Amino acid sequence: MYIVKDVYQYICNSVPSVPPEIGGILGSMDGVICKCQIDLGHPKSCGCFYSPNVDILNRTINSWKKDGIHFNGLFHTHFFGVQTLSDGDIAYINTIMHAMPSYIHKLYFPIVVLPEKRMVPYLATRNGKTVDIKIDEFIIV
Repeated sequence: MYIVKDVYQYICNSVPSVPPEIGGILGSMDGVICKCQIDLGHPKSCGCFYSPNVDILNRTINSWKKDGIHFNGLFHTHFFGVQTLSDGDIAYINTIMHAMPSYIHKLYFPIVVLPEKRMVPYLATRNGKTVDIKIDEFIIV
């Protein structure tokens, strides 16, 4: 996962150090994550897991399109040093991947691990009807 240093630092430094969980979307140009939109979640969310505010995030994605920036995934926080995806995370990633247009074969789903404020990048790749999720490497540019 190629990501601009300023975006990486912005995400890690903007998420709260205490619950509730939050997240956001990633935007890329030429295969490099160059934009993000922090999302505090759906207003009716319980706060014990990240529930995106889809209306706001979709408006951001549509705005990015005008500038040639492509939606490239979602990130969210995990507390207490947990860096693995939960069963709920995996189910949600599968739902998103299957809802994407057929030309989108991969998206990133990094976790911001707290309290360390570091990211663990997960890459989801769609191969037909299956979705493969694995840890990827960060390359900060």
